[in-house]
Amino acid sequence: MKEEIKQLIDDLRITYRSAATRERCEEAINGGTPLESIFLNKSKSVAELMGLDIDLFPNEESLSVEEKHLITKELIRLMEYYHFEPMIPRRFPFNKLYPLLIKAIKDKYNFWITVDGKTADVCLCHNTPKECPFGQKYCECKYVEEDVNKFMESITFV
Repeated sequence: MKEEIKQLIDDLRITYRSAATRERCEEAINGGTPLESIFLNKSKSVAELMGLDIDLFPNEESLSVEEKHLITKELIRLMEYYHFEPMIPRRFPFNKLYPLLIKAIKDKYNFWITVDGKTADVCLCHNTPKECPFGQKYCECKYVEEDVNKFMESITFV
């Protein structure tokens, strides 16, 4: 494994221990304040909120399968530590997740506070089946679209 990849993984692990945003999340949850109050304007990306410099993440092409796996695993662990939950289809291959995850944490306006107010879902797909980054084989947003269509058909307008 390349030295810079080892350093990136170490840096991700160190971030767990120096997490100002994490402390604010914990205080909010324990104090009953919804996470919305922390992230209300969504002017920062998930990466910025976690204190990560997205430019330090290498392109997928320059990584081995093992390196992608390790970085993805540590990144998801860090996200969960910060109460961010990446929305990934259950059967999606882990080895294809890296570029989608990097894009998702880089984009602003890419997370939603859950109903319980204790986590923020990070959207990797925006419920548009034709543009689903997971591909038709793993797309779950098609089910959302079907449910919305059924609901709209069941509504009687007066």
